[in-house]
Amino acid sequence: MRKLRKFTFPVLIGIFLLILAACGGDDDSSNGSQASVDDGKTYSFQIACINRTLRPCVITAENFAAGVNARSNGRLVIEISSFPELGLAGPDTLRLVEDGTLGLAEIYPGYVGGDLPILDIAALWGLAPDNDTYLELEAALYPHMKRIFKENTGGEVLYRHYYPNQFFFSKEPLVDLADYKGKKIRQHSTVLGDMLAGLGAEGQFVAFSEVYTALERGILDAGITGSIPGFGQRWYEVTDYLVGPIAGSFVASYVTMNKGRWEELPADLQAILKEEGAKSEAVNLDLLKNQWSIEGIQINVDAGMKHIAFTPEVEAKLREIALDSIIPNWVKRVGGADTEAVRLFNEVASPILGVRINPDGSASATQATAMTQLTSSGYSFKFQYACINRTLNPCELLAAPGGMMDRIRERTNGQVDIQISSFPELGLAGPDTLRLIEDGTLGMAEIYSGYVGGDYPEIDAANLWGLIPDNEVNLKIFAAIAEPVKSDLLKKFGAVVIAESYYPNNYYYAGRPLRTVADFAGMKTRSHSTVLADLINGMGADAQFMAFSEVYTGLERGILDAAVTCGVCGAGLRWYEVTDYLVGPIVALGVTYVSVNKARWDEIPADLQAIILEEGVIHSDINRGLVTDDWVKEGLDENVAGGMEYIEFTPEIKAALRTAAIEQVVPNWVDRVGGADTDAVRMYNTFVAPLLGVSIDSNGKAVEN
Repeated sequence: MRKLRKFTFPVLIGIFLLILAACGGDDDSSNGSQASVDDGKTYSFQIACINRTLRPCVITAENFAAGVNARSNGRLVIEISSFPELGLAGPDTLRLVEDGTLGLAEIYPGYVGGDLPILDIAALWGLAPDNDTYLELEAALYPHMKRIFKENTGGEVLYRHYYPNQFFFSKEPLVDLADYKGKKIRQHSTVLGDMLAGLGAEGQFVAFSEVYTALERGILDAGITGSIPGFGQRWYEVTDYLVGPIAGSFVASYVTMNKGRWEELPADLQAILKEEGAKSEAVNLDLLKNQWSIEGIQINVDAGMKHIAFTPEVEAKLREIALDSIIPNWVKRVGGADTEAVRLFNEVASPILGVRINPDGSASATQATAMTQLTSSGYSFKFQYACINRTLNPCELLAAPGGMMDRIRERTNGQVDIQISSFPELGLAGPDTLRLIEDGTLGMAEIYSGYVGGDYPEIDAANLWGLIPDNEVNLKIFAAIAEPVKSDLLKKFGAVVIAESYYPNNYYYAGRPLRTVADFAGMKTRSHSTVLADLINGMGADAQFMAFSEVYTGLERGILDAAVTCGVCGAGLRWYEVTDYLVGPIVALGVTYVSVNKARWDEIPADLQAIILEEGVIHSDINRGLVTDDWVKEGLDENVAGGMEYIEFTPEIKAALRTAAIEQVVPNWVDRVGGADTDAVRMYNTFVAPLLGVSIDSNGKAVEN
């Protein structure tokens, strides 16, 4: 059984973690029944809270510390301290926990983002539209945050502190955008600094315990913090206006123990720490949602402040700053778009926030930003979705717990129920899928361009392999022709596209090494598309079409010398057992179209259709984020682990592939679509040629620009 860890989706994770917190556990025993076995030692910890006056610290004292002390029969002693008492400003806490100077401390990502900017992923202010969205995001990221802490510091995250929404505590009213210009405003994270800069203000980092004095003396014009933390520090005495809140700006910090101190503890005491931490966290979270977020404004108003809500103009500006400044600056701090941080954002945060980070580090809103509310009831629409093969990653992604099919079922209250099937189970080879969608034999199916090129050769405009220089260009091509292709599929075949699935680059699975162009000569090689067959033949091999499920046997029996498919695709069917060499890659991402028969689609009410399409966008975005990085690496790792030798294409082979594409792939495709004077070629020259630098002339030949 292949692991589906990466397909555990945000909503499912969030629900799981909330249940877990309510039960009082983490990976260890979660029922509080672990007995304390006295080893004769006493372990003492001083937990460094941001400030004693803050309510999460009070809750920790009353719940976590008291519970641990009681349950361990005095063997574990937790005492409360704070950053001011220890002379800490906050940014040094990560390093001090790592080196053991602090045994146990509250670590706020905003303070330590300079050392580890990936931790700011849950606090990119201006993106979460409301508190529920922030909590969903933070819950989805929590397993990753714990892992990141451990990988970078060795520290063990025990539980979380939660703080209410962030406000401006200001000496002057901040109503219009012009009011922020030039104001000196306390920030507590680099992200907030970017936000303030976007507003035209001057962000200044000041330790939390020193802000009161800075406001009192006029060093600061305003300060940003949570409504209740500001009240706890009596900022209402030195400011007059409470402005905000910043939407969805709950804050989570992580109570973390030094690696050495954690590992010296017996297992029973470790379990007690995790269990009592989860209990304390659950109390904190309940108060946050049901009390603090409600009373935060009122208690400050009662103390004499005037509340000013953001105007729509300011709200819009904050989101603009988030997209245009906060995210791009964060991408630079984490080391660029090709990093774990950005991949994590696109995999986990993007579906929740409706924002995606592009390959150039910019950010763009996705269509999933505004979710349709369910109004229909009493309907029952059942679909059997025909995937190419159950073992393939996109199919697993669709069917995974919390994936598109689960989400559609959940959001429609079970009125739309999609079940997974596959081509082998249904006796399909692939080329007939478009016709079967058209006539209604299939209600929902995966349409792969390579399979249906005989019925609709225009679809291969994005798949003229051998010409594509890299994955980034490949994805841009898919995006460029998406609308024309979807329109054609609907108009010509009655196929309503609700999502796209993406497959990683293709490799030769070969029985003998392919190190030179000459090595390809005469190889009986399985192809899965006409374009690929032209490319294989152009390399001097002998292309043969064979159904995906039958290739293993074909390779095993010597019917085939080699087969071409994506790395994870071949690994899923264990082709490494019957071939010895993985050769490539051909830069050839695959796109397939999750399509519904139009008559079946038209039966579905508009709100249910909208929900299906929204979840399709989320699936497509997540799949696109996984395909070029995670799945490429996974494919190589699984095949090499299965005993294959990886042979990367030489420059000579790459040049031969390009020549084969120009001399054979492109002209043959032009013939299939009906010649150079066709809509297909015009579509190629309009949308694809500018990206590849290769156009098609009036004779149907490929010409390098």
